[in-house]
Amino acid sequence: MNASNTIDLQTVEHCAKNPSSAKDHLRALLVSLTQDDESIQNWATEALENCGPPHIQDLPWLKKELGSNAADVAYWSATLIGRLKDRGQEAIGNLSDLVANEKCDPTARARAVWAIGELGASSQDAIDALVAASNSTHSKLARAAADRLTQLK
Repeated sequence: MNASNTIDLQTVEHCAKNPSSAKDHLRALLVSLTQDDESIQNWATEALENCGPPHIQDLPWLKKELGSNAADVAYWSATLIGRLKDRGQEAIGNLSDLVANEKCDPTARARAVWAIGELGASSQDAIDALVAASNSTHSKLARAAADRLTQLK
């Protein structure tokens, strides 16, 4: 993600108030989460909360953003992929990698657990990542993973 994808406060606010337009600005909204301006971050979060599932053509770059060093970007990428339901199946490996990566933010990893469940993932890689996460020292992540494992059985 690079800074050339940034959008101004007025556009971010418009996206928050008009969720259908947010889908056309997802990449810039994710960049906005990393900006110093708290108003932009808050409006971007609201826009992402209300925009629904992304366009399917956004899936390839969303998969890459799961590996972002910015926890909010990884979190929202997982959220958007999870909203695709079965259309996001190709991201299961990427989500599993995020869940298994202990260096990543536990909240982003927990969101990836949620997304795996939304996609109905039952691949061995997904199950292995969920089992490992269910033993995490981060209680929210461990609980989310254990719950998803129960649902998959």
